[in-house]
Amino acid sequence: MTRGFLRDLKALARDERGLTVLEAAVIGVLVVIAIFGGMTLMSRYDGMRSQRDAARLQVAQLSAQIASQAQVVQQSQQQPDASAAKDDVRAAVPGMEAYNADHSTGYTGVTATKLQQSYDAGITNVTIVRATSTSYCVQSDTGEPLVYHKGGPAGDIVSGSC
Repeated sequence: MTRGFLRDLKALARDERGLTVLEAAVIGVLVVIAIFGGMTLMSRYDGMRSQRDAARLQVAQLSAQIASQAQVVQQSQQQPDASAAKDDVRAAVPGMEAYNADHSTGYTGVTATKLQQSYDAGITNVTIVRATSTSYCVQSDTGEPLVYHKGGPAGDIVSGSC
């Protein structure tokens, strides 16, 4: 069927009459349809490409936000909590007083390990910096800048080292 059509076209081309108005109009319409079809496909492709680029931009922005938030979370986890440092010192005080009551030497000789083993295993993150027969200084071990201490037995829990 295609060969017959091509043969007819060749015959028309050799013929001096050329194409009839109707044949020229049909060919013109087919050419216009082909051009508009190509333009439609190209515009759809351009639309898809711009959507793809917009989606990639959104993904990049979201990734940057997630990375930023993850960094903030990581930094907050690395920084010791001030209330936790105070709580660690506060938790050691009953153990210090119990040690004083149990020993005729007062607070002398007390260590964090002795407090944990004999009085309260929950006493953690503290260092006994000074212990005499009548006084002591217990300090949080969470690290700078959040160090708290209590110069006891009458002192308050305050920031800073012993």
